[in-house]
Parts: sequence; C-alpha cells; structure tokens
Amino acid sequence: MKNQTPEETDYELDDLNVDIENYLANTIIPQLYVDCNLILRKITIPAINQFNLTPDDINQNIQEVSEKINFPALLKHIKQVINTGNNLEKEIQTSDNRWFQMNILPYMIRNENKSNGVMITLIDITKRIEVITELEKVNAEQSTLLYKLSHNLKQPISNIGLLADELTEAFNKKDTDQFTVWIEILRSASGKMNKIIRDFTNQL
Repeated sequence: MKNQTPEETDYELDDLNVDIENYLANTIIPQLYVDCNLILRKITIPAINQFNLTPDDINQNIQEVSEKINFPALLKHIKQVINTGNNLEKEIQTSDNRWFQMNILPYMIRNENKSNGVMITLIDITKRIEVITELEKVNAEQSTLLYKLSHNLKQPISNIGLLADELTEAFNKKDTDQFTVWIEILRSASGKMNKIIRDFTNQL
C-alpha cells in the first residue's frame, strides 16, 4: 500500500468530516460527541430539542453541559468509557424524573487504536418505563386480589365439605329436621361464596 501525500490525507479527512456533518445534520437520534478532553464537539438537532441545549454549548466542557441534561453521573460514565475503551449501555433517570436509554461508545482513532472521545446517544424512554411500571402495579394488585380470593374461599369450601358429610348422615338416618338444618347452612355457605366472588369481580 503506497504512502499517502499530505494533500491526499487532508482530502480524505475533509470527506470524512463532510460525511459526519451530513449524518449529524440528518439523523433523528439525539447524539453528542465529546472529545478526550471532555469538550463537546458536535451535537445533533434532536439532542438540542430533547434537552436545554443550544449551538453555543458546542466547544464547552461537558461538565457544564451535563447540568442541562440533568444527569449528574454523565461525566463519570464518559470518563469511564474514555479510560477503558468499553461500550456503556444502561437505562438512566435524570434529576427531572425522565428516563433515557443511554449508550456511550468510544470514538476510536483506527490507526492509533485509541479513543479520541465518545459518542453519546440518549433516547427518551419515559413513556415505556411508565407503561412497565403501571403493568407491574396492575400485576401486583391482581396478585393481592387472587390471594384474598383464595384465602376467603377456603373457609366456605371447607364448610361445604363438612356439610356434605353431615347431610349424608342425616339422610341415612331419615332425620328430616336435621337434614333441613344442614340444607339451610349449605345455602348460607353457598351465598357467602357467591358474595366473595361478586366482590372480587367488582374489583377487577
């Protein structure tokens, strides 16, 4: 492979910068590029719209900019990725109670195999987290209702089992009076079960 002239190298870098600028100008994803000196170098329009950022924040230290994003640990995570060269992906909650899917990737210089900063993607997942939280709440409520239903039905069901034995004995003895008493108790137990089930159904 032949060595490139400085002019050829500059031309390739210009093309690369144009490609990057075109991508950042047209992407719908909120992204920030922070160099290894923790200076915010590039920012997408969706990121500006998502947070309280402006073009004036470019070339500022990310520590100052991160205050607008309302995520105090952002600086720590950026330093971690720059130092280790490892990707970082996690769900984060900002101080204004919004949730984001955060991905921080090292921005590598291929020829030197080292990180020259990071690319940060922050996608708002607040609605998704709210839905999941609501589903967990509903599941917990249903579990509580099922437990109460099971607990409240145990006694009537147990009573019906005992009454069946007593009814059989009264029937065999031709004890009409006692048979009638047991029938009424059985009806009462059945009524209690129906009420429990109705109450449970009304809570769904």
